[in-house]
Amino acid sequence: MMTYPQKERYDINDLIEVIRMLRLPDGCPWDKVQTHESIRMNFIEEVYEVIEAIDKNDTALMREELGDVLMQVVFHAQMEREQGNFDFDDVCDEVCRKLIIRHPHVFSNVQAGNTDEAVNSWEQVKQQTKGQTTYTETLESVAVSLPALMRAQKVGKRAAKSGFDFANTADTFAKLQSEVTELQEAIQAKDSDAAAEELGDLLFSCTNLARALDVDAEETLTAATEKFIRRFAKVEQAATAAGKKMKDCSPEELETFWQQAAFFVTGGRTMRLDKYLKVSRLIKRRTVANEACDAEKVLVNGKVARASYDVKVGDVIEINMGQKALKVKVEQVLEHVLKDDAAGMYTVVE
Repeated sequence: MMTYPQKERYDINDLIEVIRMLRLPDGCPWDKVQTHESIRMNFIEEVYEVIEAIDKNDTALMREELGDVLMQVVFHAQMEREQGNFDFDDVCDEVCRKLIIRHPHVFSNVQAGNTDEAVNSWEQVKQQTKGQTTYTETLESVAVSLPALMRAQKVGKRAAKSGFDFANTADTFAKLQSEVTELQEAIQAKDSDAAAEELGDLLFSCTNLARALDVDAEETLTAATEKFIRRFAKVEQAATAAGKKMKDCSPEELETFWQQAAFFVTGGRTMRLDKYLKVSRLIKRRTVANEACDAEKVLVNGKVARASYDVKVGDVIEINMGQKALKVKVEQVLEHVLKDDAAGMYTVVE
């Protein structure tokens, strides 16, 4: 039996040692037989749980889930340490060197006056250090293991840097419509292989449109899925109230319930404040909106509001950034809107 000293507060060195002990021959039967491959999905699950904590704005949960992710990092590093390849200190050394090298606008004399210039500086150094000399190499370096929508949008974004992109949103949408037509033709021809290929092209075109609209395809689909679940729940509730099970309802009845459910799902819609500020283009980036809320520069109905505040129609938002404050009244809460139509989500209050 092994023991470990009790402390008021543990640190990273303790975590490294605990994982090492768990992997010893007389350690935990489960931990000591794991491999990179056997806990691969555990790593992915822990990352998604961090994302969920962020979305819930639950700091206590975030602290716990970040710890689980860190444990995964230490676990994988310990496996390599046992093989004599590298250890956790080597991981820290490499990431520190990477951060310093890729921030010449901070740690050297390169100038970056805004976030776009900083990102461009990062990408240039990244290409140089990875030995990437062609745009194709930058596309191929996007991890295949990423969620498909996320990878597609990332590949499209990198391809656009070469000048290979649509001139405007209208052209992007026209391409999407042409993919729909090609899919319809494949379905009518009863060519399942061609239909599958055209469906893939359609999904890829959707990510290009998402990029043109400056929205995240992955987040957009997640939001749509959550909306579907909420609306479906209302349909099932309506069927139950009518004394029926959903599978016993006619298509016409289900359609009626579905349309009725739209009122409950969209009629009283709310949206997180940071997301509303971004979607409405009142603030260009959601991260900036979040920072503004944290800095108490955003008020709703006269009170300082957190980024997690649920915005609804009729709310008055005041943004105190720059030399002049901007005050607007919320007229619509929409998940997605074209850039030119974003101003329709609010009216400016004098």
